[in-house]
Amino acid sequence: MERNTYQLRQQRIWLGISLESLRLQLNFPGMGERCKKNWRKNNPSQALPKQLNSMEIKASHKHLGISPRKTRLVADLIKKKQVGQARSILNFAGKRGAEPILKLLNSAVASAKNNFQIDEANLYISKITVDGGPTHKRWRPRSRGMAHPIKKRTSHVTLILDEIVKGEKSKKPAKKPEKKPVKEAEPAEKKTKEKVKFDPAKEIEKPKPKTPTGLKKFFRRKSI
Repeated sequence: MERNTYQLRQQRIWLGISLESLRLQLNFPGMGERCKKNWRKNNPSQALPKQLNSMEIKASHKHLGISPRKTRLVADLIKKKQVGQARSILNFAGKRGAEPILKLLNSAVASAKNNFQIDEANLYISKITVDGGPTHKRWRPRSRGMAHPIKKRTSHVTLILDEIVKGEKSKKPAKKPEKKPVKEAEPAEKKTKEKVKFDPAKEIEKPKPKTPTGLKKFFRRKSI
């Protein structure tokens, strides 16, 4: 009797594991509609697992030349913050890791705008992780023929943005109708003015300067 109950328990456990694995597989986009229909027929009371409606935007920075311990000091400042607030914190943070994380944040926001049409004001940093990367080993010569190791550590930063209000997309400004270029009227032919020929007879005589006489001539220094 004990043996039969043990076998039944084993079958129940295996059946539960197989059903859970099938539920997870149905989430994949490559799963056919036929498999989903069969699931609905055999299990009418159990609905298919719903996919998440939230849109996560992921950006990563690999092989950053700063140790993870120093980078985490900056990453903890902007965790669960809105994008605008995080930018102001990073701009005024006096840490070396602030500049590369700010570039990573700008990259994630740009991909959210371009790929998913999400407004920047509707985004916040849902998750940011700093993992250790490969360590570059160098050596410093010391006295008595010794060498001390130098460990140049690197880090991998992963940043995930999420929406504050789910499903809200940025409103694009309505495009103004383009004005068709108006063809300008062809300019009328300019009348060519005839050049007046030089005629010495018609030349205007210039008035001659008057010469001072009497006392005025006496006080005049320059001679004419």
